Amino acid sequence: MRPSTMLKSAGLLAVIFCCTLSVAFGQKYKTLADTAKLNAERNKLTRDIAELNTELNDLKTKLPEYEAASQDQAKVAQEAAQKSKEMAAKATDGDLSKVRKEAKMARRAHNEAADADDAQKKVKNTNKKIEKLGKEIEKKQQKLDELNQQSTTITSAGTTAGPR
Repeated sequence: MRPSTMLKSAGLLAVIFCCTLSVAFGQKYKTLADTAKLNAERNKLTRDIAELNTELNDLKTKLPEYEAASQDQAKVAQEAAQKSKEMAAKATDGDLSKVRKEAKMARRAHNEAADADDAQKKVKNTNKKIEKLGKEIEKKQQKLDELNQQSTTITSAGTTAGPR
């Protein structure tokens, strides 16, 4: 065998050995005695993921309702502003009752605009919550995958060791 080939083979074996050691020593659970704790943590993560998925689905279901309500509220606010504008045009002749009606319409338009803004904020906050839950689910799923890998490692090490 050529010296360069031997060096490459030895280097490759060293890398494989180091990766194997880093996985084995990087594990939180390493022995069959740790299996109960590992399973308890896996079960907790599974429950957490299921709860987060339920919450995520609820928010995704409500989001179209919130968006429709936001659009409706924006339309109502726009109509109230238009009515207020029309009343203001009529109230320019100095009639006190028309001025009072215009002021009332202006307050109503302002309140409707505030409600439309609140509805838009609700949609925005719901989108943020959906994004946050998605990231949290992904993080917990990665942790669960790591625990499943540790379980596989423990199980395979326990079966290859044989009876003692």
